[in-house]
Amino acid sequence: MTTHVFAGPTIVADEVTERLPEAVVHPPVRHGDLLALRLGPDDRVAIIDGVFFRTGAIRHKEIVHLLQQGVAVWGASSMGALRAAELDRFGMRGVGRIYRLYSSGVINGDDEVAVLHAEAEDGYRQMSEALVAVRLAVRRARVTGLLGPDEERHLVTTARRLPFGDRTYRRIVTQAVADGLSPTTGEALLGQVRTGGVDAKRADAHLLLHHLRHYTPGLPPAAAERMPMTSFLLRWQRSAPTTRVADVPVSDLAALTAVQLFGTDYPVLHRQIVLRELTGLPAQADPGEVAAEALRVARVRGLLGPETDPLPASFHHWLDETERQLPAGKAALLALVRSFRWTPNVRIVEPIVAALAGSEAWVTAQQTVARAVRCNEKLAAIRPTFNPHYIADAKLRAWVGRRWGVSEPVFALQDRGFGGQADLRARGAMFAPLDSVEPVASFPVPGCDG
Repeated sequence: MTTHVFAGPTIVADEVTERLPEAVVHPPVRHGDLLALRLGPDDRVAIIDGVFFRTGAIRHKEIVHLLQQGVAVWGASSMGALRAAELDRFGMRGVGRIYRLYSSGVINGDDEVAVLHAEAEDGYRQMSEALVAVRLAVRRARVTGLLGPDEERHLVTTARRLPFGDRTYRRIVTQAVADGLSPTTGEALLGQVRTGGVDAKRADAHLLLHHLRHYTPGLPPAAAERMPMTSFLLRWQRSAPTTRVADVPVSDLAALTAVQLFGTDYPVLHRQIVLRELTGLPAQADPGEVAAEALRVARVRGLLGPETDPLPASFHHWLDETERQLPAGKAALLALVRSFRWTPNVRIVEPIVAALAGSEAWVTAQQTVARAVRCNEKLAAIRPTFNPHYIADAKLRAWVGRRWGVSEPVFALQDRGFGGQADLRARGAMFAPLDSVEPVASFPVPGCDG
């Protein structure tokens, strides 16, 4: 059993390992981090801190997916408390006062736990206060008699109106005084916070680590609802890094995209595997047998008429003028492959990756991904506004057209397994700057035997 803890700035790594020596400590969690861990049913995840704003926050579907795989997921303090309150009905476990405030509906905003903090190299130094921490601090001041009810409400309202990055006690008090709070009361509050303040987020983090250290595993709580596989979750899974090349995380989907773009004969492999998946025939089946079976299945399902009939007009959308003149069976196979789409229930990426894994082409593709990432990082350092996904559609089409030797790559995209222009942009644009700066050599793809 491995326990993974995502933390910073609420609590630093040394504090985590001091209280939970066996823990593997990670930076604040972000979108994709959990899926990249490749967790098993005996593993545990504890989310304390998470990022948002400048990068994608951890998605609910990612957490629920782990829960449904039997992974125990805990949350407290910050992002962990928020997600636990949102997902406890699916089996996520919440700990601490902030989690209870969220789960009871006393607080509900994402910004209640948001803070501005430095990067990892600066120890995630916190530069603003969480709104929920301000709420608890002024409530304590009211309980001790320092504040009255109206003053408490005034301070909370003032804090809530400030952007999360501006919420420091000094700024909150200064603004509240400008709006009528007694300066003496404001200074007294600052003094109490400095000398006797309790960090609620930190206290909840310590409580969570205590629970993890002393918790006896048992049956996970039953989820009240089940989440179906979705196209988004499937893409996130495929985009999760599976290896590192030159210290760059590389996913199977990114490597496959490199093969689709730069593999000289990739369309042959793509056609073989798509037709095989459509027919259910085994990997060792003869390509001619697979093609014949695909046509038989199409006729059984009413997509095609008898062999002597012309190609149905519904297939014309997937063919150019010359291809429409081909024999009906040959043209139909082209259309069947081009019209095929990846869906949550059809795992076409997995058998293609399995066919490529370990080959020289796959290693080259992974290296190409790492080169593309490094190239884009260098370009972004030179021009901060650089983003390969801002390349015009016409330039992307012209680029792949030149690579593949076609004037208009609409059908060539489909032959290589791209869903269209939007899919090319989403997955392929990252490689265009590299190919312009350091041209990428094409490479052969294994298994293309027909």
